[in-house]
Amino acid sequence: MGPPAARCPPGGWVADCIMSRMARDKVIIPEVIEPDEKLPHDLVALRKFALLMDEALPIPGTNRRIGLDAGLGFIPGFGDAIGALLSAWIVIGALRHRVPLVQVARMVLNILIDLAVGEIPLLGDLFDIAFEENVINMRLLMRHRDRGRPPRSFAAIGFAALVVVAVIGVAAVGSAIFVFLVAVWIANQR
Repeated sequence: MGPPAARCPPGGWVADCIMSRMARDKVIIPEVIEPDEKLPHDLVALRKFALLMDEALPIPGTNRRIGLDAGLGFIPGFGDAIGALLSAWIVIGALRHRVPLVQVARMVLNILIDLAVGEIPLLGDLFDIAFEENVINMRLLMRHRDRGRPPRSFAAIGFAALVVVAVIGVAAVGSAIFVFLVAVWIANQR
């Protein structure tokens, strides 16, 4: 077919022709948000939960929103741990709706990143406001769920859900203990 410049009409700017062709050739696929009435009831509840955790209230004077997860992050030591354990609910929903294991692992990683960085004083609180792992995980669930098969029963995902909660729980307890030990060490340095 030849280089793009060879396909442009004579007399026109080659760069303009190439850019217009690139703009036409680029396919834009909008993200489709399914209305609540077309979703299973548990996905509607998970969507509302993700918004509550990450985007419940607007921050005045900005276009950002803050949720319960960021508020829990202000509780020293175990606030982020509680938020991480609550966030596991979306991962359990992903297991139920047959999201591929790679994406489930990514969702757990998002929670663990939020937990680890959230434990850092002040920086962690700002990170909690900026990093909305529940909304991100909900998007992953909606994008990768298997619409062709019915959701698994909770009995069918019980062991996997227990493993997910255990991993997040161990990380949460470990981070809370770490924060406590750092606080004790700092207090003994005075």
